[in-house]
Amino acid sequence: MSVLQHVFRRSFSSTARRDATYGFIGLGKMGMPMARNLRQKLPREDTLCVYDVNKAAIEGFKAEFDSGVEVADGVAAVAATSVCLPLHFPPDAR
Repeated sequence: MSVLQHVFRRSFSSTARRDATYGFIGLGKMGMPMARNLRQKLPREDTLCVYDVNKAAIEGFKAEFDSGVEVADGVAAVAATSVCLPLHFPPDAR
């Protein structure tokens, strides 16, 4: 099977390779439900690496999942390990 055929067999929410790491920055009112939805739709082998300036939001998010969530110590760490990285900031932070 070619790589292209393998990609088409995978769902929209993952990459061609298994065990990919996705990044998500911003776990506020909009970002938290989006990150939750993404983690639920990713294959078990994939990891969601998250970061937010609010440490309580990070811990609350991590507590919802048994595995598949990694907490980064900053935005650079999320970007360095991720194949895809959506960003969500409040309007006044843009």
